[in-house]
Amino acid sequence: MHWADIFAKQVVEKRDKEEYVVESGITPSGVVHIGNCREILTQYFVYLGILKLGKKAKFIYIWDDFDRFRKVPKGIKKEFEEYIGKPLTKVPDPFNCHKSYAEHFESNLEEEIKKIGIEPKYFSATELYKNGTFIENIRIALEKTDKIKEILNKFRLEPLPNDWLPINLYCEKCGKDFTKIKYLGDYKISYKCDCGFENEIDFRKRRIVKLKWRVDWASRWAYFKVDFESSGKEHKSKGGSFDTSILISKEIFNYEPPIGPMYEFIHLKGQKEKMSSSKGNVATISQLLKIFEPPIIRFLYTQRLNKTIFIPFDL
Repeated sequence: MHWADIFAKQVVEKRDKEEYVVESGITPSGVVHIGNCREILTQYFVYLGILKLGKKAKFIYIWDDFDRFRKVPKGIKKEFEEYIGKPLTKVPDPFNCHKSYAEHFESNLEEEIKKIGIEPKYFSATELYKNGTFIENIRIALEKTDKIKEILNKFRLEPLPNDWLPINLYCEKCGKDFTKIKYLGDYKISYKCDCGFENEIDFRKRRIVKLKWRVDWASRWAYFKVDFESSGKEHKSKGGSFDTSILISKEIFNYEPPIGPMYEFIHLKGQKEKMSSSKGNVATISQLLKIFEPPIIRFLYTQRLNKTIFIPFDL
């Protein structure tokens, strides 16, 4: 039995549901390369496995485009440093062909994987937060800040500071997240930005708050009732983002987390270091399509998850 069918069977046996949810996602901080696509293809194969069992399923893909612009990757003008700290959907497209930095890289990936037969249902984290989707989960997380800190501190050498909160906030004036935040209870918070602006807001009305990564991941599982989501080994170290998100999912949002195996990296043949958009040492699905037919590309990703895949470009 193929690994995708094994995981599909585990998903169905774990929960009796009318429809199962397989999730994937990434921050569109640069080119989404063939290494990133291992997650997409892994989820896709398990999604197909669930359908083969005669069950209903949906495959969702969440663009983490409400994440901050952290650094300027190779190939982008240095002037883009002025946008560091803003959400990716508020950074202009450096190539002047899309509405934003985020949309540029999102649309490229969506077009590419459609060519190999994969069309998940896409969600934008910016839109989810702007629509108030996670307002209650933000409140729950803030009210349970001490418990979240306790979970995270179990795996830290130094405990989180006393004023740590499980949220980030984008300033209403400068649009950046260089903000110091205080929770005032219920849906109220106050903040002061490094730009000098300060305010007190109700985050139900001013939707400029997002959950920090590990809390956000667990919140998403709970909201979408996710049943399966694999992740790369960078998330799977002991006490890493997957381990802590599992605990947050259970203990903060009262949701049994999804089945989530680890997959190994993908390398270009002859290359030993991990592909990185910020370094520019990447290859894309479009480049693969110049060499392989779509069924062959999908087949390349069917290898065992614990096996590093080396993609040949010297054919």
